[in-house]
Amino acid sequence: FRYIRRMAREEARQVRRRVKRVLLFEQLNNFVLSSQAVPVAVGFVFGACLKNNVDAFVSSFVAPSIAAIGSLQHLRDMHFTVNHSIFPVGVFVESLFETAVTILALFY
Repeated sequence: FRYIRRMAREEARQVRRRVKRVLLFEQLNNFVLSSQAVPVAVGFVFGACLKNNVDAFVSSFVAPSIAAIGSLQHLRDMHFTVNHSIFPVGVFVESLFETAVTILALFY
């Protein structure tokens, strides 16, 4: 009888695990289909595509225009040196411009 009880308990545990998995999958499925998860995912993909375009625009037109004012070939060339250490400030400034233009494009 002990063997039969032990096998029954083990079978009951396995059934409970399967039921939990099915319920969890159903809850996830209901969440994805009935909530705003799909529009949010589409928004993320759209934002990523738009960011690539904005980055290309800033790198191609905005940054060279600003660099031309400072007599540089490209904004990334802007840097300063302290004790033979080079600090590339232009890379950071260009990143700031890309972020600002991306935020403005997504906002408007």
